[in-house]
Amino acid sequence: MRIAQLHAVGGDVDTAFRWLARLRERKQTLLLKNLPDPLFDNLREDPRWQHMLVELGRAPQQLRQITFDAEALLEAR
Repeated sequence: MRIAQLHAVGGDVDTAFRWLARLRERKQTLLLKNLPDPLFDNLREDPRWQHMLVELGRAPQQLRQITFDAEALLEAR
């Protein structure tokens, strides 16, 4: 993860995406946790970022489709 972050901050976008791809292939949950990290800000405008979010099920349009029923959760207690 840190290697991808360092490359992203340094502006080496292609290498950063290669390291992120390795994390995705290895099903690293650390990747999901670190998606909002500002160290990845240099990558967010790249189309590969959106593609990665879709693959991970974390694209904005996917997240909007998630429903949350607070009442049902409270009743389950």
